[in-house]
Amino acid sequence: MRRRILTVLPQHPWLVYESSETLLGYVYATTHRERAAYRWSVDVAAYVRADAQRRGIARALYTALFEIVALQGYRNAYAGVTLPNPSSVALHKAMGFEQVGIYHQVGYKFGEWHDVAWFERPLAEHVLEPSEPVAFSKLAGTREAMAAMARAEGLLRQTY
Repeated sequence: MRRRILTVLPQHPWLVYESSETLLGYVYATTHRERAAYRWSVDVAAYVRADAQRRGIARALYTALFEIVALQGYRNAYAGVTLPNPSSVALHKAMGFEQVGIYHQVGYKFGEWHDVAWFERPLAEHVLEPSEPVAFSKLAGTREAMAAMARAEGLLRQTY
């Protein structure tokens, strides 16, 4: 996990939520595809510990993540959900994602092959001649990024 975080952070955000020094959830964005034409899109993922689910953690963290990646200049977010997972499907739909397809038996874990549903969500207007996305390492300490994280923290305070 550490290697993945260190690989992600220079270009994309990885946001965490802790309570009493215990990690309860995280969200992050990664490169959607390596080809240059896809550089305005990101893949996103959310994780919340089982005993911390249904408290608004994923929603608050995703809200901040989407705001930050839009500030970076990204236009689209994509998420894969291993099926069956009705809670994750509901979360992604509630966050503005639409299902665009299913990869059948594409993921193998826990001794089984699983289908993965793919979802997409617009992040910002699709303009002609978009600016290059800004690296997260250059945006992380800015007023705008800090404000997005503060809004997420405010959402979390409302749910507890």
